[in-house]
Amino acid sequence: MNERSNPIVDVLETCQNGQLIDTLGAACELSEAQCRQALYRLTPEIARLIEERITDEDDYEDLVDILDEEDQVECLDDPTEMLSRGTISDGKDILEILYGSLDDAHAAARRIGPPEGVGEDTFARLMAMAAALTFAAMARRNQQYQLAADLPPGNKGLIATLFNALITGFMQGFREATRRKTRRRRKRSLLEQILGTGTTSRRRSRRKRKSRRRRKTPSLRDLLGDILD
Repeated sequence: MNERSNPIVDVLETCQNGQLIDTLGAACELSEAQCRQALYRLTPEIARLIEERITDEDDYEDLVDILDEEDQVECLDDPTEMLSRGTISDGKDILEILYGSLDDAHAAARRIGPPEGVGEDTFARLMAMAAALTFAAMARRNQQYQLAADLPPGNKGLIATLFNALITGFMQGFREATRRKTRRRRKRSLLEQILGTGTTSRRRSRRKRKSRRRRKTPSLRDLLGDILD
């Protein structure tokens, strides 16, 4: 994986009419190029930790159940949602689960090292956004995979058109209004069970019901692409 091959950043490049990275960079007082370089460095580390925590099929099926939910991609389509406290809190939750604490996550950011011209503190703060956006990009790739699986043979070329419709907000008008705080607490609880290090009870009945509704379960490689190569 290098700065010319990062499927997570590739998804982000297409979102918000191609302005997502520029918008995020401006919020962090970075140029678009600096923000992109920071994401290139941070997202593989987060993806690697997610992969390490998925130790069996049940872990993975439960993770995809969360990725199936429409609200996981809201921050990709709406700049206000992307920069909201809720999205930042989501990212911090993911970092705490993956690293054990935000301090350990920021220590990892220092080990990775920021791109030229990006301060260490800014790079560490950006890590929470990188975590939230990595998860959202995995959800978007899951959507893409499901759309491709639903198309009849011979019509796979339509996926680009359908996928672009999602990116430009086609799904936005169909999302249910939900309470962000309640949703975030539920998401954190489920992620702790899936990605946490402790022994947890499974939600097998819920998972099996949702898996039956899903046309086909993508692999972890489908969701992360070659980011771990």
